[in-house]
Parts: sequence; structure tokens; C-alpha cells
Amino acid sequence: MPDAVDLPAAFFPDRLDAFVTQVVVPLPAQPQAWDRIRSLGAMFDWAHRGLVRAPTQDGTVLCVATAVPGARSGISAALPGNRPCLVEVTFARIFDVDGIEGASLAQRDQTASWPRRRLDSYVMPQLVRRGHWSRQMALDGIDLAVSRGQTPYLERWFRGLEQIVSS
Repeated sequence: MPDAVDLPAAFFPDRLDAFVTQVVVPLPAQPQAWDRIRSLGAMFDWAHRGLVRAPTQDGTVLCVATAVPGARSGISAALPGNRPCLVEVTFARIFDVDGIEGASLAQRDQTASWPRRRLDSYVMPQLVRRGHWSRQMALDGIDLAVSRGQTPYLERWFRGLEQIVSS
């Protein structure tokens, strides 16, 4: 894992953007191919260090939201205060990107090993409470996500988030 972060930055410092655009390609097609996508966390470290712009591709957004196993970042990157560029740019796009089987907000919360749902009951409300996101931005994002026509499973998750953010 350290090689995935350090070697491309050392050997190709001016071409890291190419790594960012190419490395996320497999995620939407195979979100559970963890051995192939585990190095995705490297781009989050590069963005945090200012070596690349915060990534906004759909696969990157899903990766931050669903915490690809083996990555240094994943959901911890979106926790308030850890990596502001990811919170304000990458993770903020979560309302624009539809979850897929194997990588969705609802699935992450349902299959997590912690005792409570973390994304909708902790992470996203904390982003609002701590001023990283406005309440209105979150509510507008939820409306946008639901208006695109989610599966009933994902719509229930967004409606639950709406209740939490509204209170």
C-alpha cells in the first residue's frame, strides 16, 4: 500500500492526474474487486497533500463513501476534519452519484461492523453540525438524489438521512 502512494508521486510527479483518472475506472464495474482497487486510497492522500485536485469521478465518490477495504482512506477520509478537500469536493458529490450494487451509502451502513449506522447517523450529520456543509445543501442534495429515481432501498436510506439532517 505505501508503494501505491509514494512510488507514483516520486516517479511521475507531473502525471499523477493520469493515475487519478485511470485508477478509478474499475470501481463502477467491479466495486468488490478489492484486490484490484485497493490502491484507490493513494489519490486521497495525493489530494490531501495538494499534489492533485480533489477527485470527483463517480468511482472516487463511491470509494470515499463506501471505504474500499485495504485503502488508507475510505470513509475515514470523509470524517469531519480529516481531509477537508475530500469533504468539501469529493464526498459532497455523493448526492450526484447513484450507488451501485457493492458500493452505495445504504449498503455501507447496512453491512458495517459497527453497532450503529455510521454514514447517516454520524458522518453526514456531523458535516452539517460542524459547518462543512450547510443543512440546506444536504437537504437539497437529498432531494436531488431522490428525484433522480433511486431504488426503494436507496430511497429509504436517503429519506432516513433527511429526517436526521432536518432534526
